[in-house]
Amino acid sequence: MNKAGYTLFVGNSDNSKEKQESYYRAFREKRVGGFLLIAADGAAFPDYLSHAMTTEVPMVLIDRYYPGVKVDTVLADNLRGAYETVSHMIACGHRRIGIVTGPLNLVNTRLNIGPKADGSVPEESVRVLTEVGKWMDKNGPTIYESEPCAAGGHVYASYTRKGNTLYMHIHNWPGQTLASNWLEFFNPSCVAAIGGLRAKVQSARLSASGKPVTFEQGDQYVRFTGLPLEAPDSPVTTLAIECDAELVVEGSDVRKFRKREGAGI
Repeated sequence: MNKAGYTLFVGNSDNSKEKQESYYRAFREKRVGGFLLIAADGAAFPDYLSHAMTTEVPMVLIDRYYPGVKVDTVLADNLRGAYETVSHMIACGHRRIGIVTGPLNLVNTRLNIGPKADGSVPEESVRVLTEVGKWMDKNGPTIYESEPCAAGGHVYASYTRKGNTLYMHIHNWPGQTLASNWLEFFNPSCVAAIGGLRAKVQSARLSASGKPVTFEQGDQYVRFTGLPLEAPDSPVTTLAIECDAELVVEGSDVRKFRKREGAGI
C-alpha cells in the first residue's frame, strides 16, 4: 500500500455505533481515498453511510451484508462452508455435531449466506433456505423447544428431546434396504431402528403429519415399521417417540448383550 502512495488509517469502534460515526467523520475530514468497513452491530444501514455512498469516496463492507444496499461487499460463504465442514465431520464418523455462533444480532449471522457480487442471493442458497424454512414451519418445536438429550450417534439419524419425547431426525431415509433380503430384522423392507434405548416406547408418529407409526420393542432395540419407501419429508424426516421415562440411548449396550449368531462382528 505504501508503495502505491497510500497511507492506512485504522479506527477500532469497539462495536460502538457512536465511535464508528466519530471515526468516519474524522477520516472524511482527512479526505481519505476510500473506506474498508466492518460495521458495528445494527439491523439498519446507518444514514450517514448511505449519504457517503452518493459521494465519490468508494466504500467496501467486510463481513456485513445489508439487503437492498448497493455497496461492494466481501463475505464468507457461510452456508457452503458449514455444509462442507459438517459433511467432512460426518464422513469421519462424528454424529453429535454442534455449532458455536457469533452474535445473533449481526445481519450476516442471521442471513448466513454469501451473496453474489450484485448483492443478490445465489439460487442454490435460495433453494436450500426455502426447503429448510418449510421444514421448520412443520418441525420447528423439535429443534427450538428441545432439551439436552443423552443419545449417542446414529448411522443415519440424530436426536433431540422434549421431556420424555424423543425426536429421531432421519437424514438418510432407510427406504429399500438390501439387508431385508437376508435379515428378518429389516422386514418389512423400510425399517428405522434404535439400539440401546433405555425407556419403554408408548407411541410413535411422524412429527410433521402426526401419522401414527407402528413399532416393536425388544430388550436392546425398538423397530419402527410401516414406513413408506420414500422419505415423507425433506430434507429430514422426524419421528416423535413418546416414552415412559427419561431418555437415554446407549448403543454400546447392544454390542455387549446381543447374540451374534457367530457373525464375528
